[in-house]
Amino acid sequence: MDDERIIRGTRKLFDEFGVTIDPEAPLAELSAGQRQLTEIVKALSERSRILILDEPTSALSASEVERLFVLLRRLKSDGAAIIYVSHRMDEIMRIADRATIMRDGRRAVTAPMSELSLATIIEHIIGRASRGLGEVERGGATRGEALVELRRASGARKPRNVDLVIRRGEVLGVAGLLGSGRSSLARLLFGMEPLASGEIRIKGVEANIRSPRDAIAAGVALIPEDRLLEGVIAQHSVSANIVLSVLERVSRHSWVSDAAASEVTNEQIAQLRIKTASAGAAVNTLSGGNQQKVVVGKWLATTPDILVLDEPTAGVDIGAKSEIVRLVRELARSGRAILLISSETPVLLAACDRIVVMSEGRIAKEIARHELDPASDADADEGERLRHAEHELLLAIHTGAAMAA
Repeated sequence: MDDERIIRGTRKLFDEFGVTIDPEAPLAELSAGQRQLTEIVKALSERSRILILDEPTSALSASEVERLFVLLRRLKSDGAAIIYVSHRMDEIMRIADRATIMRDGRRAVTAPMSELSLATIIEHIIGRASRGLGEVERGGATRGEALVELRRASGARKPRNVDLVIRRGEVLGVAGLLGSGRSSLARLLFGMEPLASGEIRIKGVEANIRSPRDAIAAGVALIPEDRLLEGVIAQHSVSANIVLSVLERVSRHSWVSDAAASEVTNEQIAQLRIKTASAGAAVNTLSGGNQQKVVVGKWLATTPDILVLDEPTAGVDIGAKSEIVRLVRELARSGRAILLISSETPVLLAACDRIVVMSEGRIAKEIARHELDPASDADADEGERLRHAEHELLLAIHTGAAMAA
């Protein structure tokens, strides 16, 4: 194999598709979004006449999605047929000519996009009329003492000099473009990446978090960005996955007690409303939303005070998104401090009390959720308020990226 020729060809493809990734970088060192972009470029490089994309934007930022859409429109104009599978309704409405909606393994409807409104699409997906994330009652935050404080905290590369406070009963959102340092912040808090400088304080006391074991002991839990790689063992049962974080609690002399494991598992299945044939069913037989709930249940079993969620709604349908956001609000009301990282602005707006925007590993801006609503909303309906808030948040994200550049 001619390595130099391969690197030149890869760099040419990345340049053509507007992707800024080092062709010589090990894939394991790339973020989930960068791995996703690499896979997309690999598929597009085949110049196929039929292209199937399954959740292509689940780990991409808004700007990366725009770039992908430009490419897809170019391929479409060149005569390619594209099947685009996604749970993101706004993307389907923007990119598709026709839509087929599936529910419970069956086709619910196929129609031109001109005949489908967002409300109609959601109704077909979940089988009843719904306002999606608009149904989630956010309510006000009853904030308590600071559970997490970062003081000039820096990782080996990212984040950089981050000052952050998360209080009991609060959901703090983290927004930013791909590569902004959001996931690095989560991994730093959970001890998956070393603290290079600065300080992490948990419940007012400096915490020496050098590993996930240290983080768990300090009451921190992480729902990772890539649930199949880092969140679950997909071939194992729901029960085996949920008790994985509390083996010492359900074991005696190295033997797992079936009764104790069942008690923990059934509690989480009931609390999170996990839809599964049984506790013994393999996780890979569940839908994406229910797989995500298994990851959440695994960590809630440890009764953490601090919950870090990295892209918790990626690759799940609108019904599961609403359930996850509702769960986040319930966990905050129960007195937990929650850090929620998401590329989906509607999720951040529905779930969070405050939002920080990251760029180049730094916090570029902090916004209280109510500041994103229109100054005068007496005559604005709910849809108009949400559109205004989403526009303001996207503006803050791109302004922060431009300032950092």
